[in-house]
Amino acid sequence: QGPWKPALDWAAAAPCKSFEPPHDSRRLSAVDSSKRNAFHLAARATLSPEDPKPKEMLALPPKRPVGRQTGLGDALSSYAGKTHSGTEANRARAASASLDRCRAAAAEAAEELARGGTGGTSSESAALAVASAAYGDDTGLTEAALENCSRDLRRYARELLAISRRVPDADAALDGFLCEWDDGWATPSKTNPRDATRGLGSRFRRALRNDRKKPTVNKASRQRGGLRLERGATLYNLAACEAAQGCQQDRSSEQGIKRACRHFQRSAGLFEHLRRTTRTAGRRGAACAWGCLVFEDDEADLLDLSSPCLDFCERLCLAQAQACYYEKAVAGQSVAPPIIARLAAHAAHLYWRARAVCSYVPEAENEAKLNELLGEEKCEDTDQLPPSYDTRKGVAGLDASWPCHAEFQARCFEAASSYWAAKSKAKDAEDHGEGYGLQVAYLDRCERECVAALKVASRPGAKRLSQDAIEQITDMRQAAATQRTAVARDNAQIYRETVPNWSDVTQVPRPLGARLAKATVPDACLVGAPGRTPEAMVSAVVPSDEISLLRGLLPRGARSALEAYADRCRRDARECQSRVADADDLVRAALQSLSLPQVVNDVDNAQNFATHGALPKGLRVATASSGEGLFGGSTGSSLLALQKKASELTQARLRSQAALTAARAYSGDASQHVRQRLAQITIDEADDDALLKVVSDDATKQQLAALDGAVGRSTKASVEETLTLSDDVTKAAQACREACSAVDRSGRGRRDAAKRVEVLASEEAQAAAKALDALCDAGLPLVAGDEPEVTRYRDSDDDDDTGDERPEDEDVLPLPPPPTTPRRDDTKTVEASRCVHAFLERRYASEMAPAFSEFAQALGDPRPAVEALASTASLLDEAKRRDPSYRSARDALEKVVAAARLFEELVSRLETRCTAHMNAASEADRRGSPPPKPGTTGLDA
Repeated sequence: QGPWKPALDWAAAAPCKSFEPPHDSRRLSAVDSSKRNAFHLAARATLSPEDPKPKEMLALPPKRPVGRQTGLGDALSSYAGKTHSGTEANRARAASASLDRCRAAAAEAAEELARGGTGGTSSESAALAVASAAYGDDTGLTEAALENCSRDLRRYARELLAISRRVPDADAALDGFLCEWDDGWATPSKTNPRDATRGLGSRFRRALRNDRKKPTVNKASRQRGGLRLERGATLYNLAACEAAQGCQQDRSSEQGIKRACRHFQRSAGLFEHLRRTTRTAGRRGAACAWGCLVFEDDEADLLDLSSPCLDFCERLCLAQAQACYYEKAVAGQSVAPPIIARLAAHAAHLYWRARAVCSYVPEAENEAKLNELLGEEKCEDTDQLPPSYDTRKGVAGLDASWPCHAEFQARCFEAASSYWAAKSKAKDAEDHGEGYGLQVAYLDRCERECVAALKVASRPGAKRLSQDAIEQITDMRQAAATQRTAVARDNAQIYRETVPNWSDVTQVPRPLGARLAKATVPDACLVGAPGRTPEAMVSAVVPSDEISLLRGLLPRGARSALEAYADRCRRDARECQSRVADADDLVRAALQSLSLPQVVNDVDNAQNFATHGALPKGLRVATASSGEGLFGGSTGSSLLALQKKASELTQARLRSQAALTAARAYSGDASQHVRQRLAQITIDEADDDALLKVVSDDATKQQLAALDGAVGRSTKASVEETLTLSDDVTKAAQACREACSAVDRSGRGRRDAAKRVEVLASEEAQAAAKALDALCDAGLPLVAGDEPEVTRYRDSDDDDDTGDERPEDEDVLPLPPPPTTPRRDDTKTVEASRCVHAFLERRYASEMAPAFSEFAQALGDPRPAVEALASTASLLDEAKRRDPSYRSARDALEKVVAAARLFEELVSRLETRCTAHMNAASEADRRGSPPPKPGTTGLDA
């Protein structure tokens, strides 16, 4: 199989250590996994027994904060005190200390990343700290330390996004906050007072002296700005930390390869977001995109947050992720050679894209080193492999080690792709008997690509490439040449196929790339909600379990939108109540006009009275309300009850007459007062005579006899006295009763549904505010202008001559460009974003609309039910008119009801007259003087 198969790892080239040396890191081995692995390790000249296959990936330089890591909490408290109520302002003041601690933790993580665990001083730059580690210092960050750094950076990035979402124009609003960051890609010069070389150890100075020339340096760029710069620097450091975690993974196992690939793709996604945000500023530059303050004495440009530099970082991370997929395919030994060739081809394509970003003109090769690398066998036609980039454009300021590394890796993967394509053709030749000529051509191209890679390694800027990687590509070249010679000999002697020219892409096509590495879209809680429309952004945001320190602090525009939403819900709930009242009035008027349900109750009373003599329930209550109970406690004799009451009235009358006579004859001391009381007593004897005459009247006796008969039938029914109503009346009454019940149920359902809507509307305002607050923590913009606009971003505006269409640019829109001038006086007129309105519309559709739909279904149209009720009532009236039994029962029951009412009236009148006579007698029996009245005027008062 050759030494280049699983053992050859085309991501194994280490960078050279010059002005800005790249970061690299070895994977863990089984022997030294307990040791703290270096975050940035130098390439080993030979392979150690503990780590026989070092596979190095590049990390990226982080940014380093400058100065005191406080002030953000104070600025936020000051802003909240000016624009929010007392409760929200107190909440912001309480969160300010926690926010400063979070910022300090993120700054400490950035310092750790910049030092690389070397124990450098706080004044040394990230580039020089990496250089110090590259010269043999193995005290790097462990995987656990990197995980802690990532956690602190992610938390701070979430809080910064929450602030930018809750504070309109945060750079202008938080005017008391100013941050300073050193450019991660810049190195301070010796004339700069912040020169970090003064703090390096003697080992690093000896390494610089052994280089026999002074390193090329320029001024360090110190960036100053507000919250936008703070967010950009934090996201940049988080991306660099993800890349470092990818380098730190043990890729000897499949799970380690997956983890490394996941970290590289996350890093690429963050760099892509930063690049998009920078590119929205257009010609204004990265300093305007991130709100950097530019002074006249600032000579250094913004490098690490510039669009070309971020593009280089993104493409490099994608290339390393694709290299992980290639490693996994080769190590699995189950992937077909054509697929492996395609994976290697796309890895080469990504490395070429990273190389195309660098404005680096290749230097002339070192002839002595090139002869040493190529040996006796030389290929003179490698000039037919031109680089697929324009060296006149790209990011300036990067050291030659970065483009040399990218080009070396691209050449290596091109060679690997040609090799696996040759292996695929060998399999086809064995199966079909043809393809040996193409196999020779692919092996020839593989050898030429290896020679081109060795030429890159012989350049002065690439003299610190890994010796192990150079040996591996040399071994691959020799193996490809040996195999090509053998296949060409067999083809010339046996198969005699025409060998096409390896440089003719029409006859020897390059394998098409298989794109597996894609930039992972960052979490919405870090960079904001993805999507091109407000509806898409609301759908993409998922509330997180992690609560922001600023939970509950909403901008004025969002609060106004929430208040309007709550008013809308309450207004719709009141409309529901009004519709219910209208429906109830309609039903009530219809029932009153049809005399329902009294008509059905009359039929039931008549049926009960006709069948077993049962008296109506209301009638029993009326008669039982008399003083002596039903018929005075007698057993079915109302006349005896009345006569008993009449005799009581006669006795009371005699008693009052005797008392009045005695009072008139009294002549004692209180006679005057007695006469005054007698003058106030008035008893009409004529009323008593008329009432007693009615009781003893024959007509009254006949009516009471009918009542007595009805009571007797109700207590002891007689078969011969029963009547049976017709089925028409019974069925019509049942239908009318069911119609009344249906109308009643419909009314209760309407009222219950309206009540539920009213309760939901009263609770929805607070629930919507909590949900919007949670979505804001997850990245939803709340202020108008924070969401992206399609017209502000076009891929065609990107000045990219590399031919890379970058289909991943269609996934997520960037943030809008920053304002050119502060909007300090516009805080009172800030409107809610379209995303807030879209969220409230979706909230209304998901929460309130179902309740309104349920209410509309419960409300319905009461008119059909009323019409059905009127129809059943008319059928009942017609049935009652046709049924003689019902008429007889009705007439008899009416007589009983009239007699019961008469009995009740007479009993009540008799009791009233008895009471009047008893009061008169009691008053006439009094002989005492009334107590004197207290004086109200004069001396008595």
